[in-house]
Amino acid sequence: MSAPISSDQPDEAVVEGGRAVSAAALRVLAAGSGAPAAPAARAGLGQTFGPTPLPAGRAGAGRALPRRVADEASRAADVRLDLAIVAALLLIAGIVNGINLGASPAFFDDEGTYVSQSWAVAQLGQLAPYTYWYDHPPLGWLIMAGWSLLTAPLLSSDWSIAEARSLMLVLTLVSGALLYVVARRLDISRAFAALAVALFLLSPLAIQYHRMVLLDNIAVAWLLAAFALALSPQRRLTAFAAAGLCFAAAVLTKETLLLTLPALVLLGWQTAKGPTRGFAIGVLLAGSALVAAFYPLFAALQGELLPGAGHTSLFDGIRFQLTRPGGGGLADPESGTRQLIATWLREDPVLPSAAILFTPVALLFIPRLRAVALAITVPAIVAARPSAYVPAMFIITLIPFAALLAAGLADESWRGVARRGGEGVLQRALRAAPALALVALLIQLAVLIGPRWAAATLGQMRDDEAAPARQAVDWLDRFVPASSTIVVDNTIWLDLVERGFSRERVIWFYKLDLDPGLVRAPGPIDYVVRSNLMEGNARDLPHTRALLENSRPVANFKAGTETFEIRRVIAQPPAIPSPEPPS
Repeated sequence: MSAPISSDQPDEAVVEGGRAVSAAALRVLAAGSGAPAAPAARAGLGQTFGPTPLPAGRAGAGRALPRRVADEASRAADVRLDLAIVAALLLIAGIVNGINLGASPAFFDDEGTYVSQSWAVAQLGQLAPYTYWYDHPPLGWLIMAGWSLLTAPLLSSDWSIAEARSLMLVLTLVSGALLYVVARRLDISRAFAALAVALFLLSPLAIQYHRMVLLDNIAVAWLLAAFALALSPQRRLTAFAAAGLCFAAAVLTKETLLLTLPALVLLGWQTAKGPTRGFAIGVLLAGSALVAAFYPLFAALQGELLPGAGHTSLFDGIRFQLTRPGGGGLADPESGTRQLIATWLREDPVLPSAAILFTPVALLFIPRLRAVALAITVPAIVAARPSAYVPAMFIITLIPFAALLAAGLADESWRGVARRGGEGVLQRALRAAPALALVALLIQLAVLIGPRWAAATLGQMRDDEAAPARQAVDWLDRFVPASSTIVVDNTIWLDLVERGFSRERVIWFYKLDLDPGLVRAPGPIDYVVRSNLMEGNARDLPHTRALLENSRPVANFKAGTETFEIRRVIAQPPAIPSPEPPS
């Protein structure tokens, strides 16, 4: 029998059977196993820092602690392993997504819109440099404004969109970590949870959109946080309340994420147990509603909740979003929606195909993935309407759930193969068939799609698609007086303003035609900078179209399909009626 541990010994860890056990724990073990007890702790210390004594006469008490210590050690090892896996994935994704971040893809007009609005918050104390007309809730660019103020000394750049993309990189990595948490809490094994994160972070389609300064990227981080909280294993009401707050933040960033509410409610219903289930869902919904209500409350306090003369309104903004011209039905191969889906599939055949093929399977047969499938189903049904407007960034919300479905189905099939339980050879073969088919499909995809993924990803890490925009700004800064009036798209608006051009003389072409409250300096328009985006929209914008028709090119910059052409206005266009607000 080993000698009792003296109370004079420091309470250090002692290795016991390959496991670190504190001296205090060993004293309790000795007491519970009939070994001589150690002397009492010194007065004043035993009550505060000493081990809790086991109840007298409790059978097996001495064996409870080593089991508990083993469980805690096992959980700690699991956490360390999960952290190591996530850290490795995020390191790889950070390198792949971060290289050439400011140069590919080409600057997108929506990026310029959100960057200029965040600049207006930080520098002007208003929600937009022009009239804010409630096209989207403002939380996204409020976050961007805070990020720009926080990181200004560290991440300054000559190009406003490239600088703002640093926040998108951080949010992408945060979303990847949250996706791993969601996968593990859905009982997806580590290997397949890592697969979900890899698909989410390394798909060429995901890289392209995750790099861009889009509200959807901010909203998805909030949404995944809400899902992770709704899956909290402790099932505390505070977790459901926090999930509701995060979901409200997602909606206040991009209102279209409201379509994922049924999935979040189903997830909460599956997680909550017992008589408090209804109360937990009520807490989740109440938290979401109370926070989201700040948006209409803000509009009401501004006197802009309902339509009226001389001001924009939240009602008009919602009506505009709901009545935008649709891209056509999925049955029409020439429709804009079908062409957009074909574009996604060209970039990455894996994730969009996983969303299409695996969603019905998960809805019908895999309860733990049902909420994930519903997060794809509801938005897809809404987008499939012939009258629905489907923007290119619509896929951003679906990417994490498509990755979860692919990994979850693979995990489910693997478990089917791993089960034994006295089954015969035929039963095991039938159970293994779906898994083997899935493995064969994954191998085929790896062989056929892997090289395409690698080429597309390397292209995004190498190509300089934003060069024409930068070259146009440099040319204007060098050869055009700062007092000139220039009509541009929003990708270069802020860059010109930050180089000394007056913001009353640098005009975003959309506002020239659509903002009746536009305030600009008097005098003629000197230059118009035609980009792909301006060219594509000019037929519906009479002021912009007239400027292009009454100007001639003086400089042209092109890279790939992206073109910026600087045109000198040679004759002021004829008078055109004042623009009407969007409706």
